[in-house]
Amino acid sequence: MNTFVSKFKIAFYFVAAFMVVSISFSSCTKYNYRVANNYYEQYAFARAIPNFEKVLRKAFITDAAAKLADSYQKNGNSLKAEIWYKRLVKAPDAIPEYKLRLAEVLMENAKYSEARYWFSEYQKLDASDKRVKRMIEACDSIHLFLIDTTVYAISLTKINKDMENNFSPAFYRQGIVFLSDRSAPGKPRDRSSWTGKEYLDLFFTRKTDGENWLEPELLKGDINGIYDEGPAVFSKDNTTIYFTRSDYSGKTIEKNQKDISVLKLYYGKLYGNQWKLENQLPFNSPDYSVGHPAISPDGKSVYFVSDMPWGYGGTDLYKVTLKNGQWSAPENLGPKINTEGNEMFPFFAPDSVMYFASDGHIGLGGLDIFCFFLGWRILVESRKSAGACEFFQR
Repeated sequence: MNTFVSKFKIAFYFVAAFMVVSISFSSCTKYNYRVANNYYEQYAFARAIPNFEKVLRKAFITDAAAKLADSYQKNGNSLKAEIWYKRLVKAPDAIPEYKLRLAEVLMENAKYSEARYWFSEYQKLDASDKRVKRMIEACDSIHLFLIDTTVYAISLTKINKDMENNFSPAFYRQGIVFLSDRSAPGKPRDRSSWTGKEYLDLFFTRKTDGENWLEPELLKGDINGIYDEGPAVFSKDNTTIYFTRSDYSGKTIEKNQKDISVLKLYYGKLYGNQWKLENQLPFNSPDYSVGHPAISPDGKSVYFVSDMPWGYGGTDLYKVTLKNGQWSAPENLGPKINTEGNEMFPFFAPDSVMYFASDGHIGLGGLDIFCFFLGWRILVESRKSAGACEFFQR
C-alpha cells in the first residue's frame, strides 16, 4: 500500500509540474505574440521580428509566420522571407496571397523556375491579375534580359561601407546628395523602429579631380530633421530643393484617422551655404503619401510618387506644373507607366528620358529600372533594390 501511495505521489507531482511548465510556456508564448503584434501594428518591424521568432520556436502559428515573413520582406531580407513563405503555403489555413508573396520573393532571389510555378498556382485562383501574368512572362524571358550584360560595367563607389544603406542619389554641384542611415559626427540620431537602423538623412559628397569621392557630410542647414528624410532633387540653378520627409510636428510623428503616418513633399531654399526649410507643397494630404520628386528638364514640372486613391496600383507616378505661382492638380501618368504594382523613384536625364523603378513591369524581380520617352517604354537595366519599397510605405 505504501509503495502504491509513493508511486501515486510521484505521478501526481510529475503531472503537476508538467502542467505548471505547460501553463508557463503558454503564457510566455502568448506574451511574445502580443508584444510582436503590437510592434507589427506600429510598423516597428525590426522589433517585431525577434518576438515573432520566439513565438515560432515554440509553436507554428500561421498569423505569426505570415507577419514575420512580411517583416523580413519589408526590410529587404528576401532570403528569410522565402523560408517562411515556403512554410506558409503548406499550412492548412493558408490563404492564396501566400503563394503570390512566395513567388515574388523567389523572383527577387533569382529562383525563376520556382517563382513561375507559384505564380501559376496563384493564377489558378485569380486569373484576372494582369501583373501576375506579366511576372510569368518575365520568368519565361529571363535569358533575354541577360543578353547585353557585358555592355555596362557596374562598380561600387568608395563611399559605401558595410552595414549601411546608401541610395537615391541626386546630382548637386560637383557631387551628389544621397540618402543614408550612416552615423553623422556631431548629430545624435535615433533609430528607426522599422529597420532598426538610424533614421535616413541627406548627405553630400563631392567628386575630386582624381576621380575619388570626399567623405560624405550632412547636407548643411535644417533640411535634415529628427526622423526620415527621403529622396531629393535640385533646381537647375541649385537654389531650390524638393525633398521627401516623414510627417511630424516637433518630436511627434503625425498619424491620420487610419493611424498611418504618411510622407510629404517639402521644399527649401539656399541662403549662403545653408539650406533652409521653407514649406510643404500644397498637394500633400494626411490621407496618403507623396514623395520621391523629380524635376522635368525644362524646370516647369515636378514628378512624384503617391499612393493616393484611384491610382492603378500600390504607388503611381504623378505630375504637377507650376504656372503663375500656382501648382496644378496632380495628373496620373497613366497605364503605360503605372501598373498594378509599385512605381517609384523618377529621375530625368538631360536628354529628357525619365527613368523610374517598378515591380509591376516585366523584369527580373523586385524593383527594376525602366525608362520612358515619347510614349515608348523599354527595360534599361535591372537590379534589386532592398528597402526602397518599404521606405515609401512607412
